[in-house]
Amino acid sequence: MKTIRGEEKVRAELVLCHINDKGTGSAVKFAVVPASCYETGGLKVTFAHQSGKTIDWKNTSIETLMEFEDVAKLLEVLRGETESINNNLGLRFERIAEGFSGHLSVPCKLYFKHILEPDRGYRFNVHEGGNGIDEGLNWTIILTNAEAMGLAIALENSMSAIAFGLWRY
Repeated sequence: MKTIRGEEKVRAELVLCHINDKGTGSAVKFAVVPASCYETGGLKVTFAHQSGKTIDWKNTSIETLMEFEDVAKLLEVLRGETESINNNLGLRFERIAEGFSGHLSVPCKLYFKHILEPDRGYRFNVHEGGNGIDEGLNWTIILTNAEAMGLAIALENSMSAIAFGLWRY
């Protein structure tokens, strides 16, 4: 990370945690990655599971970078224009994992859907590996309507940075 006037600048993150007494909670972390001359922008999304009484970001997390169009699809759901991303088919991406013979490419899918039961809100989850939703690993968090509204406002205000980067005068 760059330093300005001797101060290290840290990218701001929005973290939504749902910790419970059973130890089965989860969290999701969002960080805007502004576009630059060298890279396209995006939204870094990290999911993690609860371990004990805290969220274990180091050992139980999965991270993806949503590109501009993917973030726009997320906003479509948050604005109520559609019930889910790609008619509940989700977004495909590849996660690079360390394997015994080097790097492995692991197929993953990201889902985001407006739900009415058991409570009103938004189901946000990532599924890794396997041939179906019942196979492989899952990370899921249910966002409340208030969390979803705040996320929508934050993302709407971040779309220019994702698309064009940060303006410097």
